[in-house]
Amino acid sequence: MNWKEFKKDCCTLAERIPLSTFTGLYGIPTGGCFVAQELGSILNLPVVDSPGEHILVVDDIIHSGKTMLKYKEYSIATLFVNEVSPFMPDYYLNKVREWVNFPWEKTTLGSFETIEDNIVRILEAIGENPNRPGLVGTPSRIAKMYKEIFKGYSTLKPDLTVFENGADGVTYDELLFDTGSFVSWCEHHMLPFRGKFYIGYIPDKKISGLSKFARVVDHYSSRLQIQERLVKQVADELEMMLHPKGLGVMLTASHLCKEIRGIKNEGKFTTSDLRGAFRDNQKVKEEFLTLVSISMI
Repeated sequence: MNWKEFKKDCCTLAERIPLSTFTGLYGIPTGGCFVAQELGSILNLPVVDSPGEHILVVDDIIHSGKTMLKYKEYSIATLFVNEVSPFMPDYYLNKVREWVNFPWEKTTLGSFETIEDNIVRILEAIGENPNRPGLVGTPSRIAKMYKEIFKGYSTLKPDLTVFENGADGVTYDELLFDTGSFVSWCEHHMLPFRGKFYIGYIPDKKISGLSKFARVVDHYSSRLQIQERLVKQVADELEMMLHPKGLGVMLTASHLCKEIRGIKNEGKFTTSDLRGAFRDNQKVKEEFLTLVSISMI
C-alpha cells in the first residue's frame, strides 16, 4: 500500500463513521496513530491521548483481536480486519486474508516493521501505555541500543594484527596470557550474561598484540549467543589467525536469565576450549589453569 491508496481508503472509511456520535479519535500505536490523524483531518475531529466517552478508538488492522480486547468498551474503527479474527470492530473497510504492508512500516532495510513498532507492541502486551510521558521515547532509545550492543552482526570481524615471532629480536615460545571482561545476550530470553574471559596461547610463528583478544571477544559477544558457542567462536578465530602451538580460552559469566527468572539463583557458568598443547600437555594445561585462578582473585 502506498500513501495515495492509504488516504483513499481512509476517505472511504470516514464515510461509514457517523460524525455526530464522536468528539475525538484515539489511535492505537503505531499504525492506528496514522489512521487517526488522517481520519481526524477528514472528519474534522481532534486526536486525543487516551480513549474515553464519545472517543472513537482507531487502528490500522485487526489480526487476532487480542489488542482490541483492552478497548472493547469503546467504539472501534479500523481499515482492515483479518478474516480469521474473532473480533469485529464497529466500523471497518475490508476483510483481508494476508498481511497488509502500510507505507509507514517500510524501512531502508527492506522490512515492513521497525524495531520501534515492535517495542510499542511489547509495551502494550505487558499492560503499559506507550503514550505516557516516561515511555514516549523508549522505543527509539531501545532501537539505538540494539544497534550498538548487537554490532557483531553488522560490523566486520576485527583485524587481528599479528607479528612474526622473533621479528624484534626475541623469539617467544612460552605461554602468553590475557584476561578481560565481556557482555553478551542469551539467545533464549534476550537477557544479558556478563563475565570474564581468559586467553592463553603458546606462539609458533606468529604473535598478536594483547588488545586484539578483547576485540575478538567483543565482536562475537555482540550477538545473541549461548556461552558454549561463544567460547568456540573465539577459539576458532584466534587459532585461524595465529596457528599457535597451544591455545586455551575460558569464559566465566553470570546469566541474568538464571538470576531473575526460573530458578532465580545466582552463580557463574564456565566454558572452556583447550587446543594443542593446552589439551595434550598436562603441565601446560596446569600452568594455564593456575594463571586463570590467580586472575580470579
